[in-house]
Amino acid sequence: MTELLRAFVADTARQLGVEEGCVHDVAVGLGKSGLLVDFMLRHAPRISVKLIDERLDACEYEGVWALYEVPPRESSVLTRTFEGDGWGRVVDSSREELERAFRNDTARALRVAAEQVAVVSLRVGSLHVGYRVTACTLSDAEIVQLLAVHDYPEVWALYKPPTRSTEARSERTVSEPRSVVVADVVTQHHVEFEGADWDYVLGSKMKELLRAFVADTARQLGVEEGCVHDVAVGLGKSGLLVDFMLRHAPRISVKLIDERLDACEYEGVWALYEVPPRESSVL
Repeated sequence: MTELLRAFVADTARQLGVEEGCVHDVAVGLGKSGLLVDFMLRHAPRISVKLIDERLDACEYEGVWALYEVPPRESSVLTRTFEGDGWGRVVDSSREELERAFRNDTARALRVAAEQVAVVSLRVGSLHVGYRVTACTLSDAEIVQLLAVHDYPEVWALYKPPTRSTEARSERTVSEPRSVVVADVVTQHHVEFEGADWDYVLGSKMKELLRAFVADTARQLGVEEGCVHDVAVGLGKSGLLVDFMLRHAPRISVKLIDERLDACEYEGVWALYEVPPRESSVL
């Protein structure tokens, strides 16, 4: 704060051609659009307030802007899915190598260091990698969107499709009945929430919002929360937009899923919605 105040006073005094001591009683606050600064100025009576304000509007405030930076953040635990039935063997035989490949590919896609990518979990069927990115300026939604289109060459280089073994049977051999296991499918879905203040919720409660969305969706569809993954949120004209991937039994149609989602009240999500507090300027 001290550096910011000093920079503001110096830039203002320089722009107006007065001593820094003439800029006093500086008060800063935050509004919806950014930083608010009110101050008192001692100046010659021949200089009108209108002229002063015009000069301030033209000031570039280089010293102030030099202090502005986007804070590094830690992402929520996100999920990247790789389709295929052979990942179980890769995890069993080359887990460390697989995690290293995932970190390298992810870091390359996000333009961060591999040390900033942590693998939290590996689940197989298809491969579901839970991961977290630290000290990154990207939002969770931006991370998911970038990685969704990344080809992950190091990860896929480790994949070996399963081979089917056949055994010769004599004509007298009677095959025992076997249960048929049908693999789950993964489909993409979209949900919208109307409201003008979702940007405030995203800025203050992103992690809680993602957790609530996953929990509400899983409960509505009768699946485990881990089946709701790669959740990406954004803002549209009417409010909050959510895209996500869903792993489910193939007998459940996309149409039926979307109908259930349309009927979901999303109580956990709406419990987080609030209008931001209105802040008055410091007079």
